[in-house]
Amino acid sequence: MTLTLEQVRQTRFHLARRNGYEPVDVDNFVDKVEATLSQLSEENQTLKQQVEALGSSEPSSIFVPGDPGATDPVCPKSPDHALIDTTLAEAEKSGKEHPLVFRDPKNSARLGRAF
Repeated sequence: MTLTLEQVRQTRFHLARRNGYEPVDVDNFVDKVEATLSQLSEENQTLKQQVEALGSSEPSSIFVPGDPGATDPVCPKSPDHALIDTTLAEAEKSGKEHPLVFRDPKNSARLGRAF
């Protein structure tokens, strides 16, 4: 029972006998507008909460369906974050400059672990 903008624009009320609109037509239309605005208001509130969660400093406050342990290893809360620390420590010990490697399926396989 969602009301579209096009339906609002095309809605016409039948004229009643005394130069007015049929109350039933107006009531039905207002009911549809009310239901749609209620739905949009709920959706807007949900989206505001999601934006707020995305802006917070706690990555765990964002609901993402799936395996909670499958987070980006760069995140300090990731169970795999030690891999990043170890890799950085080894790179610093070597004293060599390493090129930036972008993560993609090919590089993940080459590095020995798909993230």
